[in-house]
Amino acid sequence: MELYLLRHGESAKNAGQGGGSKSSNRNPELTENGKKEITRIAKSIKRFKITFDTILTSPLNSAKQTAKIISSTFKMKGNIVNCDELLPEGNSLELYNRLQHFASESSILIVGHEPYLTNIIDDMISQQRSKGSPRRSVTNRTGVKGITRLERSIVVKKGGLAKIRIISTTPELRGELRWLLTPRILKSLFEESNTVEKARQKKENQTIEKVL
Repeated sequence: MELYLLRHGESAKNAGQGGGSKSSNRNPELTENGKKEITRIAKSIKRFKITFDTILTSPLNSAKQTAKIISSTFKMKGNIVNCDELLPEGNSLELYNRLQHFASESSILIVGHEPYLTNIIDDMISQQRSKGSPRRSVTNRTGVKGITRLERSIVVKKGGLAKIRIISTTPELRGELRWLLTPRILKSLFEESNTVEKARQKKENQTIEKVL
């Protein structure tokens, strides 16, 4: 199984655009800049020839809108699933149980929040956790005083994308972190590919003009 973890784009809360109703402050939408950024990132991801069978998203607006932009860019239909397990206070155990029901050849995109995504990565790739130790919910993990070095060093930035290759699903999910791309890298790849495409198109037009 290929597991991709994407943090939502810039929300009104992240941009300091509070002042709305209490409900909108608790569940902010993406800013216009956030929507544009995720659109560029989605197009960049598509150029990697990655495909997603399913998108699991937090039901909060910032994540749902991010998931919809990805789905639209990849022309997916009806493959977005809202998961309460991906709420900031959600229980990771329930998420892992859900993932274990997917086929081994599946490609799954998870759209969520920090520090939830970082904790998922830590859970799946950490070699320090003993085989018999119970998994904890993300809520319990975030309050741990003795935070590990791994959790401090890995951070999924807004619009950042990580890839984990699942190597075992029983008795628990285990995986390898293949890469972690920042939004800056993803956007630069998009801009670079656009530059190459424009240069190719210009050269093609010049060739046509010579022929004519």
